[in-house]
Amino acid sequence: GDTGMSAGLLRPHAAARAVAVWDGGAAHARRPPRPRQQKEKEVLGNAVFCLSPDNGLRKALFRVVFSNAFDYFILAAIVANVVFLALESKNNSEELDHTLSIANYVFTGLFFCEMVLKIVVMGFWGPSPGPGGYTGDVIIPYFRDAWNRVDCFVVVLAGLGLAYSPLSAFRSLRTMRLIIRSEQLRQVIRALLSTIPYVSQGLAVCGFIWFVFGILGTQLLKGSFYSCTDPAVEVEVNCTGTFVEEIDMGYKFVYENKTREWRNDANHFDNIIATMYTLFAIAVGEGWVELMYRGIDAVGPGEAPRHNHNPVMSLYFVIFHVIGNFFCLNLIIGILINRFTENRREMLQQETLSDRQRQYLDVFATMMPELQKLKSHEGPSQPFLRVMYAVATHRFFERFIVGIIITNMKSLVFSLTASLLIGKDSSQNTNKDPSSAPPPIGCPP
Repeated sequence: GDTGMSAGLLRPHAAARAVAVWDGGAAHARRPPRPRQQKEKEVLGNAVFCLSPDNGLRKALFRVVFSNAFDYFILAAIVANVVFLALESKNNSEELDHTLSIANYVFTGLFFCEMVLKIVVMGFWGPSPGPGGYTGDVIIPYFRDAWNRVDCFVVVLAGLGLAYSPLSAFRSLRTMRLIIRSEQLRQVIRALLSTIPYVSQGLAVCGFIWFVFGILGTQLLKGSFYSCTDPAVEVEVNCTGTFVEEIDMGYKFVYENKTREWRNDANHFDNIIATMYTLFAIAVGEGWVELMYRGIDAVGPGEAPRHNHNPVMSLYFVIFHVIGNFFCLNLIIGILINRFTENRREMLQQETLSDRQRQYLDVFATMMPELQKLKSHEGPSQPFLRVMYAVATHRFFERFIVGIIITNMKSLVFSLTASLLIGKDSSQNTNKDPSSAPPPIGCPP
């Protein structure tokens, strides 16, 4: 009460001061925090073995290299270099080619000077990082950064292209420097590279599907895409001698004598390697309709195709085109987008974490596999089922089954190849015995 009366008798500004003193900590908490002075990053070790971190020249170059004006200047030079590279053409005049050649020397020298300045400021290799890596208050030495190594490779390769003309084509790699200088694009590249293990798993699944269709296609269509250069011949044993070919020249017909040859199509199913290549052409849609018609017309080994011989064969091509093109392609794209989004989100979260939080996450990620191993998986209570459960869940049992599957696939491929070779040998032996072969078409018996 006395305190309130004394405060009321005081002048307004004095009363405010008295209340602030009485309130103490609350008034202090309401004060705006003082802005912190941003700590300047430090360089590590001696640069080029002679310039210490306290060297005046190195400090002056540090202020130049890490200034915004220098970054904007180099970025403008990179954009101008890309524009000059896009102007190159075989139809250019001599004056334009001479100007582009001079610009190439200028840009190469400019980027080389930038690399040298950064090496002088940041150091060539520098001391090794500690267990926790480099902290955020130091400049990473030039060649300790993977992006700087890529930048150096591009600059050196462009310099070698000035002395050795075949390497001049690699000047187009300078466009990569736009990615190197943008942190957002770097994060995109890191996220894409981190998706490779997951995309490889999807590719393995698609490859297994293709392999199954490849074995099926080899069984159904091996040796069936051969035909004689003479359309009138339908059997391989009759594809001998010569025939007269009628050629339409537009204004007249020309007749030529040609030798009959038993030729195979460019895309065929004679072996697993050729079948996989043909399936790739079907999956990407490159002339797959013509291949389907060839499969429909196919009769068998040693016989020429006949029109609409087996229409049911179209199901094989249509089903694989749907699975190989739509399913496998969308599977890879889905995995890529999903993992890219998750990795991008993790990278953004990592940027907001402190060093201690990152260390905690690293330790947790290291311990997770060990913690998962400690989990007990209890099997059935019955003794017989418990033994069967232990055998079925053992890692060597899974490897054994996978080995049997691979061995079965290899034996199937070898049997198909052997049967194809035996069919070719038998057809060659038949051709060597003229008495057993019918007379060729167009020739006297």
